[in-house]
Amino acid sequence: MNAAELIREIQKVGGKLSVAGDKLHYRFPHGDSERFLEQLAAHKQELLVILKAQRGRTAPAPQLEGLAECGNPSCNGCYDVGDGRRIHPPRIGKAYLDWLAQWEPQGKIQ
Repeated sequence: MNAAELIREIQKVGGKLSVAGDKLHYRFPHGDSERFLEQLAAHKQELLVILKAQRGRTAPAPQLEGLAECGNPSCNGCYDVGDGRRIHPPRIGKAYLDWLAQWEPQGKIQ
């Protein structure tokens, strides 16, 4: 099995792959981890190239201002909550961000 076939097989079972720098992030349905781990290690470099190229072809949702991007494709920027833990708010569309902006305080706060 090559890297592209591995990606399709993981997606077929409901697994997720993403890349952050030179790190490969994965999530599998319960019980499927052992099935793929050896192949992920064997094809890591090829997987990184393919996933980075795929990420470049998709238009990401707007990034929230002032938050760090962790590389997780579903994260909209991380809040550091201490002890190395982070909260990852989900990516949302521009229309929702525009709607949300109406609730930001305007003018002088008394």
